Amino acid sequence: MRFNHFFLFAFILFVISSGLYGVFHLEISENLNETLPGQRDFSSVQSWMDKQKDLVVFSLDVDEPHLSLDEIDELAVTLSQNLTATGLVEDIQYKNDIDPDVFVSLITENLPIYLEASDYVQLEKLLQPKRIQSALIQSKKTLMSPEGIGQRSRILSDPLGFSTLAFDSFGKMQMAQEIINNGGYFLSKDQNQLLLKGRLTTDIAQSEDNHRARLLLDSLSQSWNLTYPDHSLSYFGTFLVADINATQIKKDVKLTVTITLVSIVLLLIYYYRKAVILVFFLVPGLFGVLSAAAIIYGLHGQISGLALAASAIVFGIVADYSFHFFTHFKDTRDAIGSRNDIMFPLLVSGGTTIVAFLSLLFADSKALKDFGLFTSISLAGTLFFILTGLPLILRSFEKKIKFPAANPLDALFDKIKIGESKPSKWAMLIFVILSGLMLYLGQDVQFEDNLHKINYYPLELQQQEEAIQNINPDTEKRITILSQQTADHTAAWNNQELFAKLSTLQQDGGVKEFFSLAPILISKEEQTLRIHRWNDFWADKKETLLGNFETEALAQNWKPQYFTPFYNLLNHEFAPQNFSSFIASSQNLSDLVITQPESSEIITTLICPKNQVEQIKTQLSTIPGTLVIDSSSIVARIIESVKADFNFLLIYAGLAVFVAFLLIYGNIELTLISFIPMLLSWVWVLGMAALLDIKFNFINIILTTFIFGLGDDFSIFVTDGLLHRYKYKKEVIGQYKTGIILSSITTIIGTGVLIFAKHPALQSIAMLSVLGIAIIVPITFFVQPVLFRFLISNRTEQKKPPFSIANILFSVWGYGVFIAGSFFCVGASFLLRALPLREKTKKAGTHRLLQKISGFQLDILWKTKKRYVGMDNLDFSTPSILIANHTSFFDILALVRLHPKLVLLVNEWVYNSPLFGPAIRYADYIPAYKNMEDQLPKIKELVADGYSIAIFPEGKRSEDGTMGRFHKGAFYLAEELQLDITPIFLYGHGYVMPKHEYYFKDSPCDTVVLPRIAWDDTNYGEGYRSRTKKISAYYKSEFKKYQESDYCLEHAFAPLMYSYYYKSPILPWYFRVKWRYEKHNYENYHQLIGPGIQKIYDLGCGYGYLSYFLWLRDQDRQIIGIDYDDEKVDLAQNSYLKNNHIEFATGQVDQVEIHAADAIILADVLHYLSEDKQRKVLANCDQGLNAGGLLLIRDGIAGHDKKHKWTEKSEKWSTRLIKFNKTNGDLHFFSRQFIEDWARKHHYSLTVDAQSQKSSNMLFILRKT
Repeated sequence: MRFNHFFLFAFILFVISSGLYGVFHLEISENLNETLPGQRDFSSVQSWMDKQKDLVVFSLDVDEPHLSLDEIDELAVTLSQNLTATGLVEDIQYKNDIDPDVFVSLITENLPIYLEASDYVQLEKLLQPKRIQSALIQSKKTLMSPEGIGQRSRILSDPLGFSTLAFDSFGKMQMAQEIINNGGYFLSKDQNQLLLKGRLTTDIAQSEDNHRARLLLDSLSQSWNLTYPDHSLSYFGTFLVADINATQIKKDVKLTVTITLVSIVLLLIYYYRKAVILVFFLVPGLFGVLSAAAIIYGLHGQISGLALAASAIVFGIVADYSFHFFTHFKDTRDAIGSRNDIMFPLLVSGGTTIVAFLSLLFADSKALKDFGLFTSISLAGTLFFILTGLPLILRSFEKKIKFPAANPLDALFDKIKIGESKPSKWAMLIFVILSGLMLYLGQDVQFEDNLHKINYYPLELQQQEEAIQNINPDTEKRITILSQQTADHTAAWNNQELFAKLSTLQQDGGVKEFFSLAPILISKEEQTLRIHRWNDFWADKKETLLGNFETEALAQNWKPQYFTPFYNLLNHEFAPQNFSSFIASSQNLSDLVITQPESSEIITTLICPKNQVEQIKTQLSTIPGTLVIDSSSIVARIIESVKADFNFLLIYAGLAVFVAFLLIYGNIELTLISFIPMLLSWVWVLGMAALLDIKFNFINIILTTFIFGLGDDFSIFVTDGLLHRYKYKKEVIGQYKTGIILSSITTIIGTGVLIFAKHPALQSIAMLSVLGIAIIVPITFFVQPVLFRFLISNRTEQKKPPFSIANILFSVWGYGVFIAGSFFCVGASFLLRALPLREKTKKAGTHRLLQKISGFQLDILWKTKKRYVGMDNLDFSTPSILIANHTSFFDILALVRLHPKLVLLVNEWVYNSPLFGPAIRYADYIPAYKNMEDQLPKIKELVADGYSIAIFPEGKRSEDGTMGRFHKGAFYLAEELQLDITPIFLYGHGYVMPKHEYYFKDSPCDTVVLPRIAWDDTNYGEGYRSRTKKISAYYKSEFKKYQESDYCLEHAFAPLMYSYYYKSPILPWYFRVKWRYEKHNYENYHQLIGPGIQKIYDLGCGYGYLSYFLWLRDQDRQIIGIDYDDEKVDLAQNSYLKNNHIEFATGQVDQVEIHAADAIILADVLHYLSEDKQRKVLANCDQGLNAGGLLLIRDGIAGHDKKHKWTEKSEKWSTRLIKFNKTNGDLHFFSRQFIEDWARKHHYSLTVDAQSQKSSNMLFILRKT
């Protein structure tokens, strides 16, 4: 990394100063409600909660005997004045605020609207003449009595008492009962407490305002209780819960942070034994926190206190970054070098962890969003400082810092070995069984359904809440119901349906009492129906009533004009009314309506027996637009939201980390090696949580991202350590291991101390996080090395290519097809036997079946290209003995597919195989393990029927591909039966599926047929013994020629490809591209060098592509690769292909001493050197090259304008942009004349070959004469 130091440190100082400003001005909110879901399916409940949030209820003891309502009123007025004087409480109510006169006028003026269908039965009875007569007599008596004062208007407007029918319906209202029984006062059911309610004037979202309100109300309560000891006062409100939780959180944060810092500081001092390291260790984390403070203050100005407290767990990850840096620095004492060593895994782990924590921004809880934002920014800031500022600052002190040579913790950590030995099969089996058990148990993981166990809810607070509930908490339950608008009806209509249902339930005893607006707030649809009912009722009764009424009124001496209001009632044209103004005039009524921008919701409350709650909720849920709200319903909704968050976060974090791994490593195998331990860790966490009855909640759900964050961090470093061992044979995993262990210790300290917190939410974090760390570390240390060893190390240590998932699946597919084909073939052969055909016909059919199935089984393996050479030499018109080399089980399929007129000599296990044995035995395949002379008659019979005999003269499969000694059996049969011999090469099959291996690789499979050798051709000797030797020599010679032909260059691709497969996400891609453009050039070098034992120097070997290619094409060569890029040399040196014939060394090509070389290759090397160094390199080559030796120079040649510009661009792209090739300076391309002059001067023959049509690359072939 290159930075302008001035701007870097200026930026760092700016962040620090901004962060400090943010720390002192950032507002911390400790409201637990911020942990509740904000949006998802929770808006209605949230609206109701918003309406209740600033409500405060006071309970005043009025149980003194004979205390009158006037005395109660006097106490209430005094208390109200005291509360108002504080400026803290407004809208204080202690009695119903509905004006009776206004209420009566509302009913009488809208009488048709408040009459139900059942009321008309009674109404018709009131119209009878006798009832009219008695009603008028009673009205006159009332007006003439003292009670008549103030009732004149009502009597004259309603002399027959129609309105009493409407008032009877209101008797069902709890409010009406309060007015009648208690004078409207809010008295408890036992009449011992007066309840006053009001609303706070402060914003309860502000923790400081909450605390001030609590202190002020506590002081007022204490003062009141001293003044009125017989009338004690208590209060309750949601702000009280928030403040008590806020206060406890602050105490817990101070305690836990103090313990954490002290413990970690002691650990650091003990481990590093240097106090100055402590400062450097903590600075990156401090910078990260200040970065988060600055950004969050700029964005929001506020952060959840719970999120801030929970962020203590992130210190474990922050410390992890510092531990990795300083454990490297402790060994190297080189700050910049340590930064460079850990940069890749640190960036990968940091990036994926940040992505995992950013997933919390999608949660519904504000606290979780704050936590996700705070932690992700903190980690990003820490990562930035460790990779930029810290190395530069520490560089000035690195020479002065000295660490003790030995440390007890290091000795302890050294005993933990990662991937150095293979774990026992029993250990792996036990782990698999336990993982299955954890997976099963994890399906039963529980979510906390008791809010009191998440909230800090002391007993005193619970008692205060119960005091204002006005119910018996042991036997009764208060439920709130919201009536909402639906697609078909308004909220008022649905509220009426609810009212009807509750009335029925009350009659049945299921509901003790309920408070509803339905009798007052009639929907417009219902109003219209009732008005029509009114009009229909009077259509044929009004004139009769008026006649009877006027007659009786005159008879009782009533003046006709007295009853004009009554006549107006009967003649009035009624229309639906809007009662919002009436409801708004009463605080009691308006509190029962939640006004939304597009609709309104109506609140109904009821009290029912506890044992009938679920039954009542079930019945009410059938009413459209009805939402039941009680504590269990709210919790159920919260849990559903938490589960949704939980599942989403798991999926998001998991996918984000998985995709990041896939992009970073470039292959699915390393992705799975790193990801599976994380997945297993989470399975174990869920299983252990279920086993230990640890419940998830909307606070400790953050541990899902934390476990993924820390898990992917540990996984990445372990993977990187294993890759370093694999790629470079360097042991950095010990340093990573130390960083991981120290990080886990600090994390356990940082989160474990939360167990000392009294707040249940913080305690829940402690238990789950400690459990998570205790599981992550051992699983990471155990599972990753096992997976890595299985896929990679075990194979490469045996000089075999590593496994790949694609080839494992390819192998499974291949075996599946083979098994299915074998069963089909055997089954079909049994069916053939049952057919009424000649025996020879049925056997011929079986041979045809074997040929087709074998061909299908080979051709279905799409990753292996089947190539056929010399098929014109294959003649089955006359029988012959086919001989072939034997390296793979595929060899059998390759021969069987050639023709149905073919019988093989097979060994015992093939002959008796349960898969295909019955079919080949019926097809008369010959058991090679039995005495051949005894089988001659059968063989002669087969030959007579036109069958050729295929034999593997080596007798068994070669394990390494080298050809063994030919046995005489094939040649004895040829002589005995006078059959020609058809030699066949099978090349590549042994690489695709070698002996003792069940893993298929992708490579060409060649079947090469040589010309027939006549049985009596004396050129190959006389007698089968002589012919065995000569034909064997001829066969092996031709096989060697075929191997060296350019047709076989494709066989080198797969071994080379897998040599670089897991070493970098770029290398395999780079090799594929290079192979595509260079394979023919490489083959040309091979052909120019020629066969034989030769010493070859590959100067500028890079990753060793060409060096290994030349060895693969001729394994007798001695190859020495030189390159000045030590990383490339290390990668080349640590290949599974590495052997005693190949050496790699780091060095400048102009300084290399060359000794007795038969060939020297300078491919794209010289243009990186100045002209003087180019001459020096050529001089060294000339001095070290044997007489007759070959010098190959391939390079871009200056002078070809268009082509050379393309060459220069490609070189600049590789050296400056992607920096794939290192260079010390400018590029120096030379001319063709330069090489020609040098060749002439030093007596070399020269041939020039253009290497590309696009570029100016040319190959100079110089032979030393």
